[in-house]
Amino acid sequence: MNGPVAMNNVSLDVRNMQEVVSRAKEAVALKCHLLTDGIRIEQGSFDTSKVNLTRRHLYDYGTSVPEHEVPYEIILHWVDVATKRLPIVARVRYNKESPWHLVRDGSEQLVINSVTGDRSAVKIREVADFRGQSIMGQPLDSLVQRLGYDLLGLVPTNYCAFYRSGGKCAFCEIVETHDDLIGRTAPYRRSLELLTAASVAAAEQDESVTSITFNGGQLNGLDETVRMYVRLLEMISNHSATESLDKTIACMPPEDWSLIEDLAGAGLNQFFINVETMDEQVLQYMAPKKSEIGLPRMFEGLERSINAFGVGRVYSNLVYGIQTIGSKWPAKWLRASDENAAMLQQAKELLDRRVVPTFTVYHSSGRNSTGPIRLSGDGLFRFTIEYGELVRDSGYIDPARGAVLFSIGSLPNTTYNDGWLLADMATRFHSIESGG
Repeated sequence: MNGPVAMNNVSLDVRNMQEVVSRAKEAVALKCHLLTDGIRIEQGSFDTSKVNLTRRHLYDYGTSVPEHEVPYEIILHWVDVATKRLPIVARVRYNKESPWHLVRDGSEQLVINSVTGDRSAVKIREVADFRGQSIMGQPLDSLVQRLGYDLLGLVPTNYCAFYRSGGKCAFCEIVETHDDLIGRTAPYRRSLELLTAASVAAAEQDESVTSITFNGGQLNGLDETVRMYVRLLEMISNHSATESLDKTIACMPPEDWSLIEDLAGAGLNQFFINVETMDEQVLQYMAPKKSEIGLPRMFEGLERSINAFGVGRVYSNLVYGIQTIGSKWPAKWLRASDENAAMLQQAKELLDRRVVPTFTVYHSSGRNSTGPIRLSGDGLFRFTIEYGELVRDSGYIDPARGAVLFSIGSLPNTTYNDGWLLADMATRFHSIESGG
C-alpha cells in the first residue's frame, strides 16, 4: 500500500486516477482503525534508535503500557500532492489487545489483522526526534516534539488554571499520565528564551520542518496567556530559522479583544479557539471551565479572529467520540451513526460562522474521569469522508495549501487532513473524467 502514486491531472488517465483514489482510501480506512483499535508491537521487533518515539502521556490508546520503546508513527501510504510527495501517517496507539499487529517479515514492515488476515505494507520513517541533544542545559527532546512529517510542537507551560481550580476537562489526562511516567512534578512554565532557542535549534536541523505549533495549559488570566504567546511569537519571528515557519496557537479568547490583533501582528498564521462541543450539556460535563466562559463568548472570539486572520485561518476543534454521550455520561460505547450525525451538524454550524472545524479522536489511557469509550474504525472512516467533503466544498481552504492545516503528513493522531485530501482527490478525478 505504500508505493508512491501521482495525483497530476495532466499525466493521469481516468483508470489511473481511480487507482490513486482507491489506494488512498484504503490507507485512510486503515488509519481510522489503528486510531480506534490501537496496535500491538512485539518487543525488539524494530530498531528504534533512529525513529521518533511514542510518549505515553501524549495520546496513548489505553491502559496497556509498553515495556519497551515503540515508534511514534507509521507511514501507511504515499501520495504526490501537486509538487510534494507526502505520506498518510498513523499515530501508534499501543494496545496489547488490538487485532492489529505491527511485524517485520524479512525486509518488510507489515500491519496484519489477526482476525481477518488483512496485510498492509507500511514504513517506520527515520526522523530526528532530537534525542541526545541539549539547549541551555535542557534536553532538547523534552522541549520540542515531532508531531508528524513536518511539524514541531512546543508546550510553553503545563500549568492549567482550569485543572488547578478543580474544573479540568473530563477528557484530559496529560498531568496524570505525565506523573505516571516520570513521577509527580511541580507545574512548569518555561522561559521564552529557552523556548525560542529550542525552536531555532530544532528547525535548523531538519529542512523538512515547515510548521510549528504551541499549545499548553491556561494561565490564571485569559489575557496573561495570550500575552505570553504574543511575546513568544515576536521572539520566534526574529530568527531566520523560524521566521518563515507556519505558526499556530490554540487558547481561550482574551478579555481584551485587541490582543487578537496583537497575535496577528506578532506573526501568527492560524488561531484556534477550541469549543470541543457545541452541545451545552456535554460542554458542562466535559469542560466545565469552558462552559463558564460560555459558547457565546467563544463564538465572539472566533468572529473577531476572522477579522484579524481571515477566513480559512481560524479554527475550532471538536472531540470525536463525546458528542452523543448526553445523560449517559460517562459512556462506554457510542452508536457511530449518531456520533457522526452530531459531529457533522456541529461542523456545519462552525462553517456557517466561517470557522474551519477540526477534530480530535477521543482516547483514554484510563487516567481521565471519562474513561474508555469504544469507537468504531468504520464509523470514523465514514465520518472522515463526509467531513472532508463538507470542508472541501466550503471553499474556505485554498486547494493550493494541500491540507486543512499544516500538511497531509502531519497530525497522525487525527484524520481531518486525510478526509480533506480524499475529497480534493475526488474533485480532481471528476474534473479529469469530465474532461475539465
